[in-house]
Amino acid sequence: MPSKKLTLHLKRAMMKASELIAKKEGALALVMGDSVGQVASQTLQALAAVNSAAVLPVLRPLCGMDKQDIVDIAMKIGTHDISALPYEDCCTLFVDEHPETKPRADLIEKIEQGLGELDGLIAEMVLKAETMKI
Repeated sequence: MPSKKLTLHLKRAMMKASELIAKKEGALALVMGDSVGQVASQTLQALAAVNSAAVLPVLRPLCGMDKQDIVDIAMKIGTHDISALPYEDCCTLFVDEHPETKPRADLIEKIEQGLGELDGLIAEMVLKAETMKI
């Protein structure tokens, strides 16, 4: 798998898992924190490639805000401090320093078809997931 596309595949896998959990919980949509253009994986082309992994509607209430607006809201609602903690996630550990910014959804999907075990791994992960009512 091309490393420049890995971020998109990771986000698509998370989208698939989220949709399975949402359906299990009876949710009618997914809510994402993407802000268009903030990072490489949030270009319109990248968002379209990620969206095609789900059937449920995807809501992005922050999509038109700039980073400072989002930080200000996070400070106001008390989520900023935890979101600013240092951590290494799968995106920072395994992906290319310069991910693809204009992917084609059809090519991303074609690459995924070669990952036959992915859907099974996602389903297994969803079975082990814990949900919290907040």
